[in-house]
Amino acid sequence: MYKHKNKIKILIADDHTILRSGLKLMLENEKNLKLIGEAATGEETIKKTLKLKPDILILDISFPDINGLEIAKKILSKFTELKILILTMYEAEEYLKEFLKIGVRGFVIKKAADSELINAINAIYNGNVYIHSSMAKVLKESEKKILSKRELQVLINLAQGKTNKEIANTLNISIKSVETYRKRICVKLKLDNRAALTEYAIKKGLIL
Repeated sequence: MYKHKNKIKILIADDHTILRSGLKLMLENEKNLKLIGEAATGEETIKKTLKLKPDILILDISFPDINGLEIAKKILSKFTELKILILTMYEAEEYLKEFLKIGVRGFVIKKAADSELINAINAIYNGNVYIHSSMAKVLKESEKKILSKRELQVLINLAQGKTNKEIANTLNISIKSVETYRKRICVKLKLDNRAALTEYAIKKGLIL
């Protein structure tokens, strides 16, 4: 269970009135959450977010005036500490990657909002990444195109903080093989240390 000293301030941005109403009811039932505003257009979202300074912005990716990615970019360029949670109907890989690149840390499918939204809010507020399971699967599948199955296994274990010896024991391979896979991963991903590999794995939703 998550505990917070102060209530988490939230702003909802979606162009569908019915959805916003449903989200408001959901948030009002949580004692640690406080809804401080809502927006129905991209421009309104940018203005209200920068004015009200919420802890978390729940953001749709489709608006009639500006798309969600541009909204997120504009806001994060001026309000870097903001945590953005994307609430979307889409599970496409390109959407996820673009949002992750600019620092978005939460993704929930609209059809799963009832069961996952509150957990996602608490998770990203506490500095974690939250990606809906089906979306995380899309990301993992995309990484398989870059890395071999074994390289992906080694990457995940490295990102979980395991030593080369522990990884060797887990995967039943030699320590030398682990070192070889690690070098290959670094070359393929153009990364040069464990910290960078861990950050990469988190951004890609390979570990939570």
